[in-house]
Amino acid sequence: GLIVQGYTADTSQNLATTLGNLEIPLTAIVPPKASTAVEMGTNLSPNVTFIPTFDLADPQSTSHFSTSVTVYDTLGVSHNINVFFNQTSTGNWEWHAVANGEEMTDPATPTQTLVGNQQVAEGTLQFDNTGSLVADTQDAAQNNFQFFNAANQTINFDFGTSTNEGGTGLDGTRQFDSPSTVSNIEQDGFGSGALAGMKVNLDGSIVGTFTNGERRVLAAVALARFVNNDGLIRRDAGNWAESPDSGQSLIGQAGSGGRGSVIGNNVEQSTVELAHEFVNIISYQRGFQANSRSIRTADELLTEAVNLKR
Repeated sequence: GLIVQGYTADTSQNLATTLGNLEIPLTAIVPPKASTAVEMGTNLSPNVTFIPTFDLADPQSTSHFSTSVTVYDTLGVSHNINVFFNQTSTGNWEWHAVANGEEMTDPATPTQTLVGNQQVAEGTLQFDNTGSLVADTQDAAQNNFQFFNAANQTINFDFGTSTNEGGTGLDGTRQFDSPSTVSNIEQDGFGSGALAGMKVNLDGSIVGTFTNGERRVLAAVALARFVNNDGLIRRDAGNWAESPDSGQSLIGQAGSGGRGSVIGNNVEQSTVELAHEFVNIISYQRGFQANSRSIRTADELLTEAVNLKR
């Protein structure tokens, strides 16, 4: 019936410094986060016929390779963005991010959506004769992700660290003589999620798992240590209290300052010595029997005394 003590965490997963009651609401949620960046790694095959012009009305026929990425708006709604690549000349590529117009707000009539394909971002990629990415650009003017009913947002596309940026030009998008393919796609947005489970780590931190795949630190269990553990006073229900002999409790997070660790989903093994306790039980039983006989003997003597008086 005692309340666990510890440190609660804020929305940025920073633990409080003030000790207090731990209460993890089962209705905890993670609010959505709008996508702001997309990291993409691909290989673009150079052995293709040049397509100097990309046609938004016919993107499949006017591009050499395409892939897609799921992004999230400010309401947590997911949207599929198709990214098309077309090589315009040797080592030079264009990329075009295209959204479904039915999910976009019409700038002329904000209460309505658009129709057809809508280009929301575009840029260029340049490779050298080793297939390394030399430079990549994104048109700042063409970066408008105005999803319906959501706030306007911009999403920056990262195709790797180019050689012009001091990188190898091979950690993201590259141009090798092999089929065009996508190797990795990452983006930083997510929808809202409800608390689905919890886990306690060795350092006492309580990590919540949410239905959107996010993991968040919700709180941390506090532990106390004493200069002299033998000086603690035993209380009922397996509890102990500090005393002048034990010294004041030194409270902090588990795993720090000489404190122990917390093992989640485990029950502490009993510290009772069964052989010793069985001996005590027998001793108590014999003592109870001896006391019972002495009381019976005293009762018999009193009965005899009463009978003699009669």
